[in-house]
Amino acid sequence: MLRPPDPGRSRAVLLGTAAYTEDPLLPNVPAVRNNVRDLQRLLTEGRPGAFSAETTRVVLDPATPRDLGLPLLEAARQAEDVFLVYYAGHGMVGPERRELYLGLAKSVADAPSFTAFPFHGIREAFLASPARNRVLILDCCFSGRAITGGLSPTHVHEPLIDQMEITGTYTLTSAAANEPARFQDGERHTAFTGELLLALRDGIPATSAAEVTLGALFRHLKRVLPAKGLPEPQQCGTDTAEFLILTRPRRRGRRGAVVEPNVTGPPGSRDGLLARRDLGRRRGEEGQTAEAIRLLSEVVPDLTRTFGPDNPETLIGRITSPIGRAGRATPRKRCGCPPTPSRT
Repeated sequence: MLRPPDPGRSRAVLLGTAAYTEDPLLPNVPAVRNNVRDLQRLLTEGRPGAFSAETTRVVLDPATPRDLGLPLLEAARQAEDVFLVYYAGHGMVGPERRELYLGLAKSVADAPSFTAFPFHGIREAFLASPARNRVLILDCCFSGRAITGGLSPTHVHEPLIDQMEITGTYTLTSAAANEPARFQDGERHTAFTGELLLALRDGIPATSAAEVTLGALFRHLKRVLPAKGLPEPQQCGTDTAEFLILTRPRRRGRRGAVVEPNVTGPPGSRDGLLARRDLGRRRGEEGQTAEAIRLLSEVVPDLTRTFGPDNPETLIGRITSPIGRAGRATPRKRCGCPPTPSRT
């Protein structure tokens, strides 16, 4: 039942709005560019990758609904096996029907109907696609509205999980219907996408699977994100879309040899602790300071309990950790999206 997409017959459209030029109420989110580019690399790397580089479309900082909608519709019509859409940026809510809008470079916070991309455009693209499976991943404020109502051809306020009529559709969102997303200044990725990319690239801890399905990815994110004080992700799926494999994660050993995830043992074992420590060191070497701080701050207490405070394995983790040099990480901020409009 587990299967990857057919790269030649699948299409992916990765959308991101990082720069907002028209409204100070919509702050820039530079990490969105890294979200999109790093996801593109993960989806297309490998032999073959889950998606072909030639059929994976990236649209950054679209200014108008046309700039986002036309590439989306073109890819939707071409996809025959899997059609994947990812969006990161500001989410806005309409004042009347309270529907979801996706932020664009020229969006104005109090006029989403005229300056942002309506979520029903995603629904129309999905309906226009002959793809066997359609996948939507949203990393924006109020993205849960894509699940509480939006993709269903029925009334927008009816629960999507009960009324979904687009077969083979899977939706994964970063937040609930009325909840803002989170980001941290200076961090490479937004909070939700950072965890998503980490799981796709390095696998899910404490599992032996050599691949990450959409369903397993959601269950992992549902555990780790709320534990860090982040919004709880939402999902809705039909048919077998949750069994799609987006990546086959691989980790590299110290000498660069590729090894399958989890061969070093469970995360709490001695080998597992060393693997977690080494992963944190690698993130620091790659310039992902916040991620390195998180990983090392979690593993150093476990190393101390297991090996002892003066053991070389523990000391390596402490010396490597950026915490001692740079202090504690800056708390993640709420996204700058305006709150949901109140009814009058």
